Parts: sequence; C-alpha cells; structure tokens
Amino acid sequence: MVFPSNEYPSPAGGNYLPSLSTEKYVIAVRKTDSKLLEIIDDEVLADLKDRKSELGKAMEKIELFEKGQNLNTNIFQQTFTPDPKPIPSPTPIPNWWENATVIAAIIAAFATIMTAILNPQLIGNILNWIKGKKSSQQIVTGRVLNNTNGAWIPGAKVSLEANGIPLTEFTDSEGVFEFCFQTSESKIRIRVEANGYNMYDRRIDISSPRAIHDIRLNNTI
Repeated sequence: MVFPSNEYPSPAGGNYLPSLSTEKYVIAVRKTDSKLLEIIDDEVLADLKDRKSELGKAMEKIELFEKGQNLNTNIFQQTFTPDPKPIPSPTPIPNWWENATVIAAIIAAFATIMTAILNPQLIGNILNWIKGKKSSQQIVTGRVLNNTNGAWIPGAKVSLEANGIPLTEFTDSEGVFEFCFQTSESKIRIRVEANGYNMYDRRIDISSPRAIHDIRLNNTI
C-alpha cells in the first residue's frame, strides 16, 4: 500500500508518491478526511508480482546455497574426523635364544674358536707374540733309515716339539717325513718310533734352511 505524501502535490490538489518502478506510479487521491481512495494501475500490480517472483527465486537460491554449505561442512567433518580405532601396540622383539639364525651364528663362532685352540701352530704363534720373540717359518725334512743296512723305514712315527707344541707325522714308503711350522727356536726336539727299532730322541739344529736329516734306528735285540 502507498500512502499519500505532501512532497509531490498533484494538479488536482491531491498527493501522490512514485512507485518502486521509475516509470509507473501509484496515485492516491484523498476525497474526504475519513476516506482514502487508492487507484493502482494494472501494469504496476503486474510489475510487483514479477518482483515478488524474482524475490522468491532469490530466496530459493539462498536456501540452496545454505544447504550446500551445510553439506560441505558435513563432508569436511566426516572426512577429517579422527579414526577412533586404537593405535596397535608395537610387535615385541623375540628373545635372541629363540632366533635360529643367532643360535647358528653362535655355534659357528664357537667352532671357530675351538679350532683355533686345537691348532698347535696357531697356539705357538700366540705364545711367541706374548713372549715378544720374532718367529719364522721352518721346514724340517728327514729320512728314517735302518742303521744296519740303510734300508728305508716306512710308517715310522716322527714327533717334534717346537715352542712346547707337539707335532706328529709318519714316514712315507721311502721313509721320508716333512714338517712345516713357525718357531723362534734354532733347535727342536725330535722323536722317532718304529716297530722293531729302538726309539730315537734328540735335539737337532734347524738353523739352516730346509735342513735334511737322516735318522738311523737300531734294531731291538
């Protein structure tokens, strides 16, 4: 409804106001003090209906926009909601004695140590290192003979003692034996035993390189 105004006097002495449209007007004419006559143009009413329709469409767009905002908010909350699942505890590390690989490695290391302990030459080297003596490699070769006729004695047992370490060999078919070892001594003890012969037990000089010794055994009576 448009009320009369004194700002725009009409030629007939009435009052009028401009409508929402710049081209259409709603004219109100005051006939008496108690009655108000309103004359509304049909085109103005149609224009108002169009504006109402546009306003309704705008409101629908606003509602759709708000719904979209709420939907995006829900999606964001669902996407970034922390997972309520508990954090799994770390896998416990098994004991070393339950690991077959570790046990095998320990056994191999123990076997290596035992082999080293049972190796006389290695022990001799260790003793020389402890004593601070410089050891060198020695090769001792000899032949065991019959002292009566000079025949070779095969299968005779020959034992050496170098740096307190016993070494043993047996003569071949020609009565020959050979030892190769590390020592810092210039003399070693040698012992020869054979069936039907007296035992030979002496210290020999090994200072010359690759010394060859003929050892003669006497027959037992």
